[in-house]
Amino acid sequence: MVFFSCTSTSCPFVLSVQAVDDAEAVTLIGPGSDWYPDQYPCPLCGERCVCSTKLLDERKSQLSLSPQEAFIAFSGGGLPDEQECSASAVEKLLIGARVRGVCSRHVQGTNRCTIDYLELEGGVRLYFGSSIHGACVYRVQGPQSYAGRVRG
Repeated sequence: MVFFSCTSTSCPFVLSVQAVDDAEAVTLIGPGSDWYPDQYPCPLCGERCVCSTKLLDERKSQLSLSPQEAFIAFSGGGLPDEQECSASAVEKLLIGARVRGVCSRHVQGTNRCTIDYLELEGGVRLYFGSSIHGACVYRVQGPQSYAGRVRG
């Protein structure tokens, strides 16, 4: 078992992963990854997580994921419960909702922009990527209450 703990004192994120000794896991999240040993981006707060074979803080709740799920989370794809992005789920969130913030970037040399995410009233964020069919919602992140996000 390997543990990934957020270095932020205000974030309770701890991830436990089983079987990181197979070749795929070593490449995805182990010593073969670019993040090893202390550059894993925290899926909750964006700070850095460190990798350890010991649980560094037993007071923090643990989330258990497979190596593949952990790789997706560290890559910005969200935790498993943030990946329900069906048309009906997104419509339910957006219809009648007020947008509180937009994270966008200017496309240099044009009068266009890309949208990384929309933040709705209540703190829910919808993350966007591109597809050949148009914008793709790939992650729905709940409000940024760390205590409510991490579960054992």
